[in-house]
Amino acid sequence: MSGVLLLAQAAPAQDLLMFDASTFGNAVLSRNQSALAGAELEAQIGDYNNEFISNYGATSVFARTGRPVGRLDILTDKGHAPCTAFLVDGNRLVTNHHCVPGILDNDRLGASAIIAVQIRLGYVRDGIEDGTRMFHVNPIPLETNKDLDYSVLQVVGGDANAEFGALDLSAALPGDRDPLWVIGHPMGEAQRISREKCQTDSPAVASGRLRHTCDTLPGNSGSPVIDADLKQVVALHHAGSRAGAVNFAVPMADILATSNLLKASVQTDVVRDDIEAERARLAAEKAALADEKARILAEAEAERQRLAAEAEAARAAAARATAEQADSAAARATVARESRANTALLAALGVADSTARSAALQQVIQDHPATMAAQAAQLALTQLDSPAPAPRATKPEPASRGSDNRFAALLNTPVPSPDTAPELSPEEAEAALAFSREEYRDIQHTLDALGYGLGEPDGLFGPASRSAVRAFQKENLIEESGYLSASLLDRIADEYNGAPATLDGTYRIFIRRRWDDAYHRRKPDPAYRPGKIETIGSVAIRVENGRTDVLGFQDLARVESDAYKDLRVSLSPDGRLKLRSTINFLFGKPRPKVLDLNEQLAKRWTTGRAITFEDGEWDESFHINIRVMRQE
Repeated sequence: MSGVLLLAQAAPAQDLLMFDASTFGNAVLSRNQSALAGAELEAQIGDYNNEFISNYGATSVFARTGRPVGRLDILTDKGHAPCTAFLVDGNRLVTNHHCVPGILDNDRLGASAIIAVQIRLGYVRDGIEDGTRMFHVNPIPLETNKDLDYSVLQVVGGDANAEFGALDLSAALPGDRDPLWVIGHPMGEAQRISREKCQTDSPAVASGRLRHTCDTLPGNSGSPVIDADLKQVVALHHAGSRAGAVNFAVPMADILATSNLLKASVQTDVVRDDIEAERARLAAEKAALADEKARILAEAEAERQRLAAEAEAARAAAARATAEQADSAAARATVARESRANTALLAALGVADSTARSAALQQVIQDHPATMAAQAAQLALTQLDSPAPAPRATKPEPASRGSDNRFAALLNTPVPSPDTAPELSPEEAEAALAFSREEYRDIQHTLDALGYGLGEPDGLFGPASRSAVRAFQKENLIEESGYLSASLLDRIADEYNGAPATLDGTYRIFIRRRWDDAYHRRKPDPAYRPGKIETIGSVAIRVENGRTDVLGFQDLARVESDAYKDLRVSLSPDGRLKLRSTINFLFGKPRPKVLDLNEQLAKRWTTGRAITFEDGEWDESFHINIRVMRQE
């Protein structure tokens, strides 16, 4: 089969690719002509973070720095192998010794002769040859060193420096964790740059090699390792670690100390001093801006809290007034009902015929249930149906008239006018409604379905039921008495009846942190304020026919991490939310924690309603605070 890609395993050098010889001279190397599926990409560090340099404008610092970097195409008697090389002054280029001439020492590739060498410059858009230039290269090095793995080759047949320039070389040794760029042609593709998570390791230099975490692949051999501040070459990439933790490059300081051809830029020390001074100045400005921002935000937050407190007080006052009006109306209605029942009772008692009187009393019981008059009518029926007592021989003693006295007292009790009825307490207002145990159980079922969990409904309105009522009152800005009234029952029924019959729809889960008041009183923080809650991320989901799909997530922690990459979330038809994910709960620096939620929410849920709950701590200074909103 033509076009088989081979990967050399000769450590420590970066693996080389081998394409079919027919691809030599082409700008585009088709992946159909390779066996990429079998390649071992030994130099990838974690996620592959190389990106095409064409993602940036032609005048960007990345594109301008990459102009002198090209793909070095090596034609051998066994095929075509691509490496990377970069131009230096004198129309020369630098690459790895294991590319030229060392490819002949690679037993895996088995080449015995280098037939031709070319450098392809300007190949920045994958699959597009327009704008590229090819220059021939003398395959016999002007200078080479196997131990330092570098070769200097001469470009022939044109002045490549005139069009593409040259990179400056630096003898400076980067420090630990210094930012770097690696520009090259991995896999023979268009030019790529590795800059995300691209930096020196700690230690930066060990055993004569610069250690870095920049992603590279076969084809990156000969790539320049560029100091991101100096914009100068500080090392020559040459090897990838099979452990996948770090890659290796030869420090340019060692190459410059050995080479008779390559020269360092004379501006290195001056530029680095200027950069350090500029860094210090920018850091001071950044700190000053951060202080000013914190001051402005603190003032704005104080004003927001003041306005919110005023608005909350106004809403609470309005809610109390509404509740008081409703309860007063309920009390007047109760008095009016009792008055009508008493009138009907007096009329029934005035009927002379006992049969007709019995029927009239039964009608009172039927028309006016759960009233004092109905109880009196039932007592009168009992007395009416009882047989008369037999006469006694002795003088009768006065019989106890307790029942008659109770009945007479009931009839003689004046009925207060609705206009003069006293204001009832919350307890009295609920008592006036005279709920049965079954009615209480129905109310408990409704509150439980709406997510105000109180346990198993049993018709006994105890502390858990009162707590559920208070939770409903709090969410609806009603005075938190814990007692029922006619108006409150209407509100509960409206919310239940207004909710969709199923939980199908879209939801947003806000993942938040609440500052622990006790902790921050012990350890003051200028950003702390009582009750402070911050959103650190959110997840959007859609629920349909019992299936939960994640629509997207937003990470507000402003730090690169693995947050949300292991996200698992579901909302069952009965309202149980399960969410598990790694979350970074600090702003600006990594602090991951696995969040594992399993919370029973609501079975009936109106659109626009949000349910808030807390589930443990992020750490001793922050509580886990979750807010779930139904959006449609």
